[in-house]
Amino acid sequence: MVVGHLLLVGLRRDDRVAVDVAQLLLGLDALVAGGGAAVVVGLEQQEGDHADRGDQQDQCGDQPRHETAPRRGPGGGRRVLLLDGHRGLLRRRRAVARDARARAVGLRGGARDVPGPVSHPPLADRLGPSVLPGWPVPARQRWPSAGHSSLAGGRPGDNARAVVHRSVSDDRRRSRATQAARVHDLLRLLGPARTTSTVALAAAASERSVGRWLSVGRLVQLHPGWVTVPELAEDWTVRAHAATGYAGGPLSHLSALAAHRVIDFRPTRLHVTVPTGRRVRGSRHLRVHRSQTPPGVVRADGLPVTSLARSPVDAWGVANRRNALRGTDAVVRGALLSATREKRLTAAAVGAALDARPELPGRAALVELLGLIGGGCQSELEVFGVLHVLDVPGLPRYRQQHRVGLPGGPVELDVAWPEVRLAVELDGAAFHGSREAREADIARDVALAARGWLVLRFSYRRLTRAPEGCRAQIAAVYRQRLGVAP
Repeated sequence: MVVGHLLLVGLRRDDRVAVDVAQLLLGLDALVAGGGAAVVVGLEQQEGDHADRGDQQDQCGDQPRHETAPRRGPGGGRRVLLLDGHRGLLRRRRAVARDARARAVGLRGGARDVPGPVSHPPLADRLGPSVLPGWPVPARQRWPSAGHSSLAGGRPGDNARAVVHRSVSDDRRRSRATQAARVHDLLRLLGPARTTSTVALAAAASERSVGRWLSVGRLVQLHPGWVTVPELAEDWTVRAHAATGYAGGPLSHLSALAAHRVIDFRPTRLHVTVPTGRRVRGSRHLRVHRSQTPPGVVRADGLPVTSLARSPVDAWGVANRRNALRGTDAVVRGALLSATREKRLTAAAVGAALDARPELPGRAALVELLGLIGGGCQSELEVFGVLHVLDVPGLPRYRQQHRVGLPGGPVELDVAWPEVRLAVELDGAAFHGSREAREADIARDVALAARGWLVLRFSYRRLTRAPEGCRAQIAAVYRQRLGVAP
């Protein structure tokens, strides 16, 4: 039978024994179960100094002494307590754990575990000779008779001759917030939009937790009362959800065009439209527009936005103000042409939205553009051609987007004079600049030639730099096709 012994010397009853002592005593269960005994020596109730500590260690020697009954020590306290069996050990372990209160120095570290000076030596300094392999006892040190220790996170043992001041550091506060964030899955609390109001978040967690997460940076505020996690603070969709939630209105203007995906970028500054009576403040990243006309909210890309017919009208008005950013009008024109070319929008629908805005800045220019789009223009190059090239004196009116049936399927010609089977194609780099596009154009020209059509192609450079020459060539080919000499 294996007998295990543990000797602890010089403990005082007013010491706050570490939790490590209680955990160590748990290991004695194995010794007791094996038939051994655990002896705890030196629980004193003395109130004086600990000058007799060295004498106690000399009495113990290198090996622990076995006593069968308690003995009175010099201070009148109980010197030896024999715990034999599991029940006695369990009772003593509970008593020690109650007295511990999660305080005292560690058994291994000695003085290095104490962030500030204290008047009472650490527990490891008052141990006798090492009774466990690998647990060295540090050298004796002289400690000041009294001291004050201001600790941010440590919890040394208190005694009658030491005053311990404790404060919660930023690291401790940050660790508490991190622990709370782990308990609550922030992304789950934020919902599928990855942003929510602080009121809703406090209802799911608590106001204190929300405040702590904000103070340590676990949450960031996008708009007043709307938060998200730092890693999603620059996400455009998350910011858009927060903007609509904060303002209580849909995305509009360029932001709505971006959500409808008729422009190929997402503006940094978000635009929302609210009723005139709503008091919402704008910011550097949020512009609030007020309207008496209901915006007609739809959903695009999961966001509440104004309709595709109204969004370009709103954006057109902002683009034609005196303080508008340069190039904004070109962006809106391109959005209109793109939406109509893809058959997602008609000029008539935009015109109906424009009728409700008689005071819109730049209204006349928008009416002209809608007329060109309604006539068949699908790009800026075609708009230029209609305005400056294709009205040839002496020639009848042309047709735009004229459809011709081919074996591979019908095609639409930019400009055509069907009576002489003459077609004009305006090739911009955006749609005809790639190798695949050029090969497709050649194949289509061959198929049209087989049907008796002649196709004239003009590039953007040729059309814009020599409009008179293009006009003369069109007139000459038309008369030749009629059989009339130029």
